[in-house]
Amino acid sequence: MWSVFEIFLFVLVGASIQLKAIWSLILPAILVIVVGLASRFIATYSCMIKTNLNFKERLFVSISFLPKATVQATIGGGLLDLGNKLNDQAIIAAGKIVLMVSVVAILLTASFGALTIDLTTNKLINRDLVLENNKPE
Repeated sequence: MWSVFEIFLFVLVGASIQLKAIWSLILPAILVIVVGLASRFIATYSCMIKTNLNFKERLFVSISFLPKATVQATIGGGLLDLGNKLNDQAIIAAGKIVLMVSVVAILLTASFGALTIDLTTNKLINRDLVLENNKPE
């Protein structure tokens, strides 16, 4: 079902965007997204320091935990929706900014996440992982 509804979700989010306004926000949005991605990467890597994973495996897990846009797409219009319900122009203006930054995040993180996972899987993961229950006795 997600495959069908995913199309509607992204079409509806995209239809709400004002392309002229997004250009004034693109650089600050990218900066916020990059700082957020770097923070998430460092936090994810730090959480695995005392695991049995080696450096390359920890690096891959950190890469794979970068956002892939579904959360941004689903919550991006929430503030705009609230502003419309309350008929509050200040909330509507803020909601439009949040929605536009969400769209930039979707475009950047989905493509970046998919590309980096594809490019690094074979280079960083090179051993067969055996589940604890499947070990030979």
